[in-house]
Amino acid sequence: SSTIAMAITGSAFVHLWREEIAESRILFTKAIAILDEKNYGFLMICYTYMAIGYRMQNNVSMTELWSKMTIEKAEKTGNKVYQATSTANMAWVYATRKNWLYAEDYARKSFDFLMKSSVLYYLSIFPLLDALLQKNETNEAGKYVFFLLHPKTKKLPPLLTEKLKTYTSAWVSGNITDLKDLLSNIIHEAKISGYY
Repeated sequence: SSTIAMAITGSAFVHLWREEIAESRILFTKAIAILDEKNYGFLMICYTYMAIGYRMQNNVSMTELWSKMTIEKAEKTGNKVYQATSTANMAWVYATRKNWLYAEDYARKSFDFLMKSSVLYYLSIFPLLDALLQKNETNEAGKYVFFLLHPKTKKLPPLLTEKLKTYTSAWVSGNITDLKDLLSNIIHEAKISGYY
């Protein structure tokens, strides 16, 4: 029943946020099997977070697979939040493959929607920052770095937050000579800490 699936999904989330990704995947898979193509709202939660789990593990092909499946279901049901979240995951897939044109396009689309409706907008920002770095558009990147420091966003690790603050200070004071290196540092730290 969907009550059991909800309970299993709740446990899966706990594991995911503890970064116990293999454990979370087992539970999301169980919930998907119980839901059996019923209750699309719940199915999309499971699908979306399966993709996020794979993204956290840097598994490009599985992130792509689960994101595309989520987009397909989200389009059928008109669920724009999960469509946008999965589009953010696809931006990451394209950025990881250095397909910057698609990475930027998908990241912008997902950010524009998620910024208004979900704390998950940070999922769009790191691929977008990387795409902007490739074009040396460090001034525009400042706006998105600033969003990552917003109290509404997910709390990021201290070292990454410190690099974001350093960039923002340089950006606000117009110290543009350091911005490219500082942005590069942010992306590097985001990759190391698993937030890219």
